[in-house]
Amino acid sequence: MGLLVEMMTSLKKKYCLLLTGTLAPENVPNLVRSEITLRENDYVNSLQKWLSLGVPVVFVENSAYPSERINVLFANRADCEYLTFKSTVSFLGKSHGEAEIVTYAFAHSNLIKNSEVVVKVTGRLFVINALPILRAFDTAEGIAVMCWLKDTLAFADSRFFVGQTFFFENYLLPELANIDESKGVFFEHVTARATYRCLADGYKWRMFPRMPFFSGYSGTEGVRYRNDVFRRIKRTAVVQLTNYLLKLT
Repeated sequence: MGLLVEMMTSLKKKYCLLLTGTLAPENVPNLVRSEITLRENDYVNSLQKWLSLGVPVVFVENSAYPSERINVLFANRADCEYLTFKSTVSFLGKSHGEAEIVTYAFAHSNLIKNSEVVVKVTGRLFVINALPILRAFDTAEGIAVMCWLKDTLAFADSRFFVGQTFFFENYLLPELANIDESKGVFFEHVTARATYRCLADGYKWRMFPRMPFFSGYSGTEGVRYRNDVFRRIKRTAVVQLTNYLLKLT
């Protein structure tokens, strides 16, 4: 892990990991993994891995659940923040709750205010190959956002994406107001739209250089992410083909 920490801290830009979470969900539709103890275990396991990388972490939780285990993780980390508040919109759906968390983070986190790049991650997940993805972002010229656009390009995978701070402030945050799960407009849709607005203003988007491999449980389906060799090969091939086609003239 020491070498990995050294490589993470060698990144040129000022990075901040924004992890979002809900420890004690109340009346959230379409949520299978809702038991508090299981969810707390998920977040603790993920946070331990992210915190071990030596990069500033901001964990924002929207159920105001008093987790002593998470408090202990952050107790001696002056370079990290643990923010918690009580959601007023989570009953509308996960996308509304996620948008509320991101908005709260940018309004209250000092670490984010002083960062050049924000890495948004679903809090219960760890990205096994995050380092090569962040290094690709770090060395690319003029990239404002790196994410996976899919489903006829109308949908951006919001579990993990990377953007310069101004992308969040000027494009994503204003677009969050358009989320309406009752009309089928989710966090993923407005993230894609924010990306296109950013591109329309002359900035650049880039696909991941490789598919993120997730470790953890899906809150929606309640199952563990699977990363066997076959799935890794298949996902890697998808990304490589996509990047190849994007380079064709």
